[in-house]
Order: sequence, then C-alpha cells, then structure tokens
Amino acid sequence: VITAVRPLQCVHHPRVCRGGRCSAPWGDLSSVKDYPDILCGSDDHTSLLSASALTFVVCATIVCVFAWVVYQFPDKMQKGTGGYLPRYSVLFVRFQPGGYFFALCILARNLLFATAPIQAFTAAGVIQVALTLVVYLAILVRYWPWRGAPNWIDAALTALLLFYLVLGSMHY
Repeated sequence: VITAVRPLQCVHHPRVCRGGRCSAPWGDLSSVKDYPDILCGSDDHTSLLSASALTFVVCATIVCVFAWVVYQFPDKMQKGTGGYLPRYSVLFVRFQPGGYFFALCILARNLLFATAPIQAFTAAGVIQVALTLVVYLAILVRYWPWRGAPNWIDAALTALLLFYLVLGSMHY
C-alpha cells in the first residue's frame, strides 16, 4: 500500500527550468516526491496513478475477502464446517473465540497507517495515526482478544507509540 501511495505525493517547486523554459517563481509545476523527474499531471504520472489504482483495488479485494471470512466465522463454527478453520487459521488461531474479529482490526490499523503519508506529514496525517491508535487501543482494551499475555504487551506498546506520537507532534 505504501508503494501505491507514493505517486499521490506531489511536491511543489519554487522555480523549475526545463528545456530553457522556467516556471513562475511561485511554482506552477510540481513533481512526484520520490521521483523528482516525473512531473505531476504528465503522461508518466498518469501511468503511475493507474498502477497505484490497480494496487488499491487489489488491496481492497483482499480486505473484502478477509471481512467476508470473518463475517462467516460464527456460522461456519456453529455448523461445524470441517475445512473452514484449518483453511483460515492464520486469521483466527491467535485470538480467543470471542475475539475472532480482531484480525480485521489489525488489518484496518495497518491499512490506515500505510495511507497516512498521503497527507505528506501534515497535522492531518498525525491526527489520522493518533485516532487510529486510540480506536485500536479502545477495541483492544474492551475485548482483550489475544490469548494470554499478548493483550498487555499490545496495549502497552500501542499506548507507548501513542505517547511518542503526541510527544513528537509537540515539536512539529
């Protein structure tokens, strides 16, 4: 997802000269942050945006499939469908029976973290990450989905990360 976000980050230039033509001093041209030779709005940038859109579609499809698997989990376990749990054990084996949905919370948290750089390290990106951590921590503390001690470890590390984010944003 991070790779798909990179073409969306354009940086404005104060003055750009290409082929003997210079832009206005206030900068009417911008380029992709990670690829400064590609101007935003050019044909190359459009092809990067197409590849980025395709990557987002693939990621959205994976999230939808996982959501469907988690949605079906209670019915499949009640009916005793034999191959369901071994097939999707990667989603459920780490959690208590009541916390089967938590794999989606982790997936959503990671997806929101990956899309935070779209804001190019502005206050909106910091707020997005902070809200993601607060909501994740609230769900974690409410349900304690992990089996055993990882609940405390995850809660402590999430709170520490939130603390460092707030502390770092004070100097931003």
